[in-house]
Amino acid sequence: SMKAWLCGVLGLWGTLLAYPHGASACSCGVPGIDSALTGQSDTWGARVAERFQAVSGRWDSRGNYRALDRNGSETRYDLFAMLAYRPWPRLELSSPFDYARASLVAGGLSESLTGAGDAFLRSRFEALDEAPPHRDGFPMPALAFTASVGAPTGRVASGESLGLGAWEAAVAGSAERSITSRLRVGATVEGGFRTPDDSLGVSRQLGPRLTTALVGWYWPSSSVVLSLS
Repeated sequence: SMKAWLCGVLGLWGTLLAYPHGASACSCGVPGIDSALTGQSDTWGARVAERFQAVSGRWDSRGNYRALDRNGSETRYDLFAMLAYRPWPRLELSSPFDYARASLVAGGLSESLTGAGDAFLRSRFEALDEAPPHRDGFPMPALAFTASVGAPTGRVASGESLGLGAWEAAVAGSAERSITSRLRVGATVEGGFRTPDDSLGVSRQLGPRLTTALVGWYWPSSSVVLSLS
């Protein structure tokens, strides 16, 4: 269909935008929970990307895993567009936009939603550049700190949702270090606080969020990067 063809073209364009053209190991432009979209020598940048998720089961509040029914399924497709601007070399301001389709089939429930996801504003401050490889002493990594605010613009339903349903304020810290000219590793810790909401028709208070990630990037060539997190 025309819609599927357009999504494919936009996704390919986003992938090309995310490539670090002619760059050495730097996570700039690589999607991640705390990655930069631009480099310190850039003024602005843009990215379009696609993501598809398929869920096989869920963990409950007691830490027990429960697989979906044999005929059950849960999928989500996201189309992301992101703009970033650097008023100063070490400060990046960005705002991602998410258009998503989520579907759930479980037991006697069948539900699907399509529309915009939550809206975010993010600022990232790059406090310290990594030490040069020839420098004596401990090989200090690059350090960056991020603050973000998320607005509940995505629809929320009992079975499937396009957003969180509540305002969220989050802060994060990340450290990255190049191992070779083609290999880079990083670690991120992010914590978020959610406000009370009644998006499901009843008052609720979501608990705080803590996310940790270890990420590795490998550049087989100057225009292709592979990442694992």
